[in-house]
Amino acid sequence: MKAVDGTPGFDAVILGAGFAGRLAALTLRQAGARVALVGMSDRPVRQAVHVHQLSPKAWDELSVLVPDLMDRLGVSGCTGPAQLSRATLDRLMQTCVEQASDIVRVPRVSEADRSGGQWLLRIQGEERLRADWLIDASGSARAGCKFLSSLSGQAVSLEDVEADFACKSWRVKGVAPSSGDKLVRATVMDGQCGILCQFLGNGRATLTLHGLPEALHAIEDPLTLAQSSDNDGLQNSFREAYLASGPYRWRGQWANRILLEESEAARFNWFALGDSLLTTPPILGWGLAQAIEQTALLARTGLAADIVPALDALAEPRMRQATVASFLRTSSLSRNAATHADTPSASMVGERAPAIQTCRS
Repeated sequence: MKAVDGTPGFDAVILGAGFAGRLAALTLRQAGARVALVGMSDRPVRQAVHVHQLSPKAWDELSVLVPDLMDRLGVSGCTGPAQLSRATLDRLMQTCVEQASDIVRVPRVSEADRSGGQWLLRIQGEERLRADWLIDASGSARAGCKFLSSLSGQAVSLEDVEADFACKSWRVKGVAPSSGDKLVRATVMDGQCGILCQFLGNGRATLTLHGLPEALHAIEDPLTLAQSSDNDGLQNSFREAYLASGPYRWRGQWANRILLEESEAARFNWFALGDSLLTTPPILGWGLAQAIEQTALLARTGLAADIVPALDALAEPRMRQATVASFLRTSSLSRNAATHADTPSASMVGERAPAIQTCRS
């Protein structure tokens, strides 16, 4: 799109420079779109405190969406999702965007309005830019929702699904090598709690307990629970282990998604990606896989009105999996649990857990 009255013009402005926003920017750029990415900074990438999961399908889609990223991952020694760490992924995604000189980086947007069928965004002082499309990848901040609500006078519709659960994560050292699995699940306390253990190598691991809040409230010694789990390999790995830091707590009471078909998206050329579109219990570890799935759909559909109902249809079944019962079933916490066909396989994305107090997918 061309500049109007000296105001720089873009095909799309993306709010949020996390994983979903960067992936969308790189994908649209590869398709020839002129893109501005809001929220870029040179600060170090925050590392994840919990496990993420990528299926082989998500890995293949990512390799198509950002070939340059896959080349960089190969140089770093990563040849598949089982070797991928979240810290490495975020760092290389940031590098890919920074070296894409045609992606315009914008610190923040302070105001959004509509003018002549386009978005008119104030970025600082009197400086503005125009865009045909506004993509909200701002995560739980959902900046686009706020802009739409202010323009239409009506709140953007959200669908709530009850998901009253909690999780606690610890960094652990002195862990004996596992049998080869980097991601191990087990159950404790007669099935009331699940354990998700991510082996990081060099005697390190991330240990996460998850279940109903009342079941986790009094637990402060996860190592004893791990040794009493229904997984023999987990018991043996933690006999000499000790806690390095934690616990890091997260509690979620609801999961919700934007009802795109009931918003002003079609009229305003707006849609959401990543956690901004769909917020699920983070311990499920589906956040990255969902962002890849949504962006692959964007790559096929393009910046067209069809993207709105397509994303809505993609998000809806995910919400059916967001309840505690579905969480316990689809994440295969016990060895005999049924695995949902749409659930990503147990390849992991994660690395060192920093001292942060939240866990988000």
